[in-house]
Amino acid sequence: MLPVRKEIVDLVRYMPIDKLYLLRDYAAVLAKEEEPLTPEDVSAIEKGESQIARGEWVSFDEVKRKLGL
Repeated sequence: MLPVRKEIVDLVRYMPIDKLYLLRDYAAVLAKEEEPLTPEDVSAIEKGESQIARGEWVSFDEVKRKLGL
């Protein structure tokens, strides 16, 4: 067994079941192959970067404040 696998097995051996489900879900996300960006994704990212460069952004706190959260 690879040392890293043994280390993981030792860590999860006595983990509560609810934590095991969370760990399983997280491991599934890590194992999933990332999808390539579409041209639309790239365009949206570039648009957002341009807006940020022009100072057209608000903080998350400000958004929450405006929404009353």
